[in-house]
Order: sequence, then C-alpha cells, then structure tokens
Amino acid sequence: MDKAAIGLAKSLSIKRIAGYAFKVDSPSGKVLERLGFRFAQIVKNRHDKPTIPDKTGVLYELKLD
Repeated sequence: MDKAAIGLAKSLSIKRIAGYAFKVDSPSGKVLERLGFRFAQIVKNRHDKPTIPDKTGVLYELKLD
C-alpha cells in the first residue's frame, strides 16, 4: 500500500484502512507506521504456514477522517 492507494481510499469516502504484518516482520510494521497507520491489536494464530513458527501478527489501522 502506498500514498496513492490511501488517496484513492479517501476519494471513495472510506473511513479507515486495516493493515497487517507478522510480528516477526518488523520492517513491514515500520512501513505501515510511516504511512500513518497506528497499532490496533495483536492477532494470534493468523495463519497456518508451517515455515513460520511464530503465528502472531500485528493489526494496524489508518483512520481517514
């Protein structure tokens, strides 16, 4: 997601966007934060990928008031 997608969401009168990143993938969370997303909650058991042992994720939210 980038600033163009956020601009499109605003033009469509969308009030908020959710973003998700694996807890072990902190660079993805930093990208979301740079775009204005804020931490919303920790999500457990979000996937069933056997190659990623930590199944915890982080949900971010961007309010487009």
